[in-house]
Amino acid sequence: MFHRLMIVVVFLVGCCVWLGVAFSQTSPQEKIGLKILYAGTPGSPRETEFRDFLRDYFKQVDTADIATVTAKDVEPYDVLLIDSNRKVESLEKLIALRDDRRKRVLVDKVLERYLVAPVTPQNVKRWVGENRGRIFFTDIGGYKFMAVPKGYLLGD
Repeated sequence: MFHRLMIVVVFLVGCCVWLGVAFSQTSPQEKIGLKILYAGTPGSPRETEFRDFLRDYFKQVDTADIATVTAKDVEPYDVLLIDSNRKVESLEKLIALRDDRRKRVLVDKVLERYLVAPVTPQNVKRWVGENRGRIFFTDIGGYKFMAVPKGYLLGD
């Protein structure tokens, strides 16, 4: 039994080493012919790292400010990659954009996508205020902002 376990461990280590070497190649022989627009936080280390990584694999990669990118900005691209930092502060910035009547329809669509009923664009500001310390973003739960129910956290 121990001998079989050691063979499996050696095999797994070998696979990891092989994968590490395979993925350490700085760029493939031929770049993928897609035009990518990365929308994130301008000048952030995350934007720089993502952009540089994508440029290793795609022919054209440009960046835009996630707060100001428009549908017209996206038209010339094949792919729009929107980076989310999943922080409550991002949700609060989106909520603040509801004050601009010109942006409200779009903002409400985005909020509806990332909120779980009974939270709506109309009551989200109050919900964030009441649940600030318990809000989290979940991938598994459908890419949504949710709140841990009251009483589930220590000191709650």
